[in-house]
Amino acid sequence: MSPIPKSDRKPSIQLNRRLPSAGAAWLAVVAGLVAVAGDAPPQSAPAPWPVGKAVGAVAFDGVVEEDAPLAGAKTVMFLEYAVSPRAIAYSIVWAEPCWRAIHFPCPPIGTSLYADESSFVVRHALNDVEWRQSLPAEPRGRFMHTCGNYPLVDSRIAYQEARGRRLTVSDMPVLEASAGSGGLGDGRWFGSPLPDRPWRPPTRISVSDIEPERLHFYFFTFRPDDRRLFEYRLEKGRLKSILTECFEVKVPVGGFEIEAKTPEFPDGVVIEQLPARYHADGRTVLVDFSPQSIGDVEVDLPERIRVGTQKRQFGGPDPIRRVTMSNYRSLPEMPSADTIGSRFTTDPLFEREQTFRKLTAQHWNRPVVDVDPADAAWLRTFADDCLRMARAEPRLPIRLKLLFMAIASDLMVGNGASADAEGLPAHDRALREAGLGAIADLAAAQLADIRANWGRVEGDSEE
Repeated sequence: MSPIPKSDRKPSIQLNRRLPSAGAAWLAVVAGLVAVAGDAPPQSAPAPWPVGKAVGAVAFDGVVEEDAPLAGAKTVMFLEYAVSPRAIAYSIVWAEPCWRAIHFPCPPIGTSLYADESSFVVRHALNDVEWRQSLPAEPRGRFMHTCGNYPLVDSRIAYQEARGRRLTVSDMPVLEASAGSGGLGDGRWFGSPLPDRPWRPPTRISVSDIEPERLHFYFFTFRPDDRRLFEYRLEKGRLKSILTECFEVKVPVGGFEIEAKTPEFPDGVVIEQLPARYHADGRTVLVDFSPQSIGDVEVDLPERIRVGTQKRQFGGPDPIRRVTMSNYRSLPEMPSADTIGSRFTTDPLFEREQTFRKLTAQHWNRPVVDVDPADAAWLRTFADDCLRMARAEPRLPIRLKLLFMAIASDLMVGNGASADAEGLPAHDRALREAGLGAIADLAAAQLADIRANWGRVEGDSEE
């Protein structure tokens, strides 16, 4: 967004576009993205609200780094994403690490999603599975599933609620009227209510600061424990970041206890309550913006989104996820629900990848001597072809995919020397050059475990 400070001068564009809300998870932030641009801001304007005009459907590449401190798990996913004011669509191109005794590929690979104001479609192209649902009519309420295995119905509902939390130009008079309305210590409601909107509960605000380079305010809903702090920061008239913090509550695990290790308790701790959608420790979301060219327009768009818990007793915030966005480009039209996932089925490797998956299911972690000679010959050829394509592939997720398939094929036929000579070093180097050293360490450790136990399946006993 190129912010246009509010002034008595009428802007030359229609002020009817939404501002992004940083209070939701990263998907909701991106789902709420509307790329806008505007006139040069007057120097004396007192309230630099970021507003502008739409530029249509936008696509970009996303890298999502997930960190689950309680589970000790780290994952990174590579996505191709498209967004417009009324719909989102993405495909998960690759994920790391992809090791352990699993059948290639990891479950997310080949998953595509489409969501708009009425529908939610998920497709897994590699397994030819599709799941279609209309969006529910009732709000979701508290999000009780936090153990990493929650129903898809809960995640899809967040789309509507995230849209309801957006700020629009129509909200600006209420925000400005609430400026300087007082502190938060006496527990009163502040400001005027924001205009009603589907999926947004009755919301009041307290605006503590409106400065040329800073906008600072709180949102309150009817729940006493549900409040959110927002801060927009600008630099020389451009939107630089949005910070939001959520202050919320704990919910019981559900009649059972969970044993887990945390950074504070490396020997383990029994957890009787977990942060649910209303997080006890709160959530901090920071969105950094940078100028991007979309067609003939330069706009301020998200470059990185960082999500974390608020400060714990021992140290700083726990990271939950980090998203990096790049390669923004305009689209002639938004992908439809019927076309998502087509990228995988039109990939020149798709048919051979299907064969590779079938052979992997048969031979992964099995003794090399049990591999059928014809299958072994196919895997050797496939490994060589994947390595050759990887050398010339500039796209990181596709290169990682090719390297993984080459390494796995070599291991299944007992050609560890080939994997050690090229595939493994190239895979490790690609992750580290992308700033994913922790993921590279995890993948290397898992691979070492596979190599040490190759051919011994579950239930086998050591000689």
